[in-house]
Amino acid sequence: MSVGHYRTERLGSHSVIRIDYRLPSGYLAISPQLLFGSRTLYFPKTGFKPIALQQKEARLRTLFEKGRSLHQMGELGPARDVYQSILNEAPAHFDAMHLLGVVCAQSGEHSLALDLFSRAIAINSRDPVTHNNLGNARAALRDWTGAVQSYEQAIKLDFQYALAYFNRGIAQEELGHLELALGSYQKAIHIDPTYVQA
Repeated sequence: MSVGHYRTERLGSHSVIRIDYRLPSGYLAISPQLLFGSRTLYFPKTGFKPIALQQKEARLRTLFEKGRSLHQMGELGPARDVYQSILNEAPAHFDAMHLLGVVCAQSGEHSLALDLFSRAIAINSRDPVTHNNLGNARAALRDWTGAVQSYEQAIKLDFQYALAYFNRGIAQEELGHLELALGSYQKAIHIDPTYVQA
């Protein structure tokens, strides 16, 4: 929803602020928020989020940031618990699903990581990092052909994704496709010279 504009009206003895929004479809909608002094009344309508839903989303964002902070500090167990608690409440939470998969991969649970990355992609197929991580899980399970497919999907979404090119090269080398692997390594180095280790 794009930013709208305000107008003040009279409703009985109260001053009422209405917020007009232009929706992406071009239709004009009136916000269901009516502000009476310091008190806000919410009248949820189709296309608008009730205050309870907004509060839930805010709480889940705070919880997710806690989990990510624990994860960054290497506290995999507590981070896992936080991500799982988010998914128990919001099963389609993409970020929690993805990072729970990362925790599992870091813990050596590659089959579970593969399942979580696949489920995350079903929620949002446009994130190249998740495709790369799915490739890593497949590679850990020695599914090199599947790994190449995942890395190529990541590259399709981000042509400058050096790590995906590098990982594709490893998988291609494992498959015996040495010329293709060399091309992948060269592409990774061209994008990011730190990949000279390839």
